[in-house]
Amino acid sequence: MHSKIYPVLFLVMFLVSSPSLHAQIILTHEASITELHLDTNETLLVTDAEGIVYRQGRYKLEKSSGSHMPTNLSGYRIKDNQLIHQKGDMYTKIPLDFRPQAMTMLGSRPLIASRNSLWILENELAKHYYVPGQDFPTAIQDLTVQGPLITMIAGDAALHVYDTLHQVLTYIDEKVNDVIMDKWQCLWYTDGQRLYQDNRFVSDKPPILEALSIVDKVSRPVDVTMAIKEDVEDYRISYAGQYGPSYHDLRYAYRYDDEDWVHLGNTTSFPLSNLGPGKHTVYVKAMGLEGTDSSVIKSLSFEIAGRDYAHLIKWGIGLLLGLLGLSLLGGVRIRAQMKSLAAEKEKIQWQLELTNEKQKLGQAQMHPHFLFNALNGISGLIATKELFTARSALQVFSKIMRTVLEGSREQQITLADEITFLTSYLKLEQIIQPFEFDFDITNSLPEQTLVPPMIIQPFIENAVIHGVSGLQRKGKIEVTIKGNGQYAEATIIDNGKGRQQASIQSKSTHKSAAINIVEERLNLLDKWSSQAHINYTDLVDADQQSAGTKVTLLIPKL
Repeated sequence: MHSKIYPVLFLVMFLVSSPSLHAQIILTHEASITELHLDTNETLLVTDAEGIVYRQGRYKLEKSSGSHMPTNLSGYRIKDNQLIHQKGDMYTKIPLDFRPQAMTMLGSRPLIASRNSLWILENELAKHYYVPGQDFPTAIQDLTVQGPLITMIAGDAALHVYDTLHQVLTYIDEKVNDVIMDKWQCLWYTDGQRLYQDNRFVSDKPPILEALSIVDKVSRPVDVTMAIKEDVEDYRISYAGQYGPSYHDLRYAYRYDDEDWVHLGNTTSFPLSNLGPGKHTVYVKAMGLEGTDSSVIKSLSFEIAGRDYAHLIKWGIGLLLGLLGLSLLGGVRIRAQMKSLAAEKEKIQWQLELTNEKQKLGQAQMHPHFLFNALNGISGLIATKELFTARSALQVFSKIMRTVLEGSREQQITLADEITFLTSYLKLEQIIQPFEFDFDITNSLPEQTLVPPMIIQPFIENAVIHGVSGLQRKGKIEVTIKGNGQYAEATIIDNGKGRQQASIQSKSTHKSAAINIVEERLNLLDKWSSQAHINYTDLVDADQQSAGTKVTLLIPKL
């Protein structure tokens, strides 16, 4: 098996390192994208042809009412093919020997594009912006500056970026409608339908961490100048981060006082717990792209009030006297019971440790199975020379692989992260499979609900490979997650050929190894319950013909 995987991994590394993969498609918008802006927090804003403004969210565009960050052009603007300078109520036309087509501010001086040249305005006189040996694009229609970088969209809609420090002009892409560069020098641009992100110019500026606060169980901020008197478990530490180059994968960590850092992944809150009365300080940091010093630490000090234990002391004294009397009357019996309890405790502790080790083993067995299948699919695309599709698949696969590697160290995962992983996996299957299918994932449980990882994916993989493959119609896979007492109930429904027909076509009754592993893991997690954790239902239509398969999973909440 290893001899087959290594060549594929080598090709994966080669394609990911290819210069053509600097820019990645973030999303495709239904309506035509007309403008890109930054809001007052320098978060990306997208305006479409319907005039609706969207904000770049964690996984998708979200409707926004935020205002654009004003463009500082120091009173200069182009109007009626002339350069105008406004000071107060005074308007002055700057005489030029050419027709200005676009302008921006390079430091404190206007940088102006004519049809064939770039000009810099000094003391109201236009001079050629000349760099020896450098030919700039012609007919520049758009100019923007962020730090030392100048973005240019030429008349042929080709996007270039010029680095003024290193005097290097870089061609980015063609058919570009609009471009913007945020405070991290992350490049965003659009061709009208797709939104692209390019991180090759990103600076070492760290992410922003804001809104660090303590909130109650209904998310209301708590006044930290007052001591917290109620149950500490009812409160959470909440915060928000911003980082353009890795907006979807900003990671966080925290520590109390002088304790070690606790890594949280991409969750944006954690419970205030395991703290005694007194004054405390919590430190939170946000971490961006790996390999850079991109941590910002913020702190919040607060106090937990001590509780009134006077009445408990009185009851404790009475209880102690009672226990003393009982010990005098039945000391031998109590010592025997304590010895038995200690032995039982040791036995239970040993069983728990054994269960945890079995869980880790079952989870580790899942990862090679999943990675091998995904890499085989991408290898097939490469073998048929569908390189563009293979590169798209690799981008999705890299995110999945990172989630799998991070999850391999954990025995639990939030539903939010699990749904993100399942969504990425289904998108990857849509790319690498030769047939078409749609999918939908809905969840009615809190996103922070903890469940064991890699439980649902094997059943979704079965729905893709054995369910909707080879249909004469378009496949559909629906995943629904809801609460069922102490369980998270996950239902996977496909409109495929059904289990009996799939078994005939595959000429095998072999039960998936991954399904066996999942079944063993669920039994270990819920070993004191006789509840069946996996149930299959064969779906039929009005004519009693096979209409797909329904799988119901009862997953213990952790």
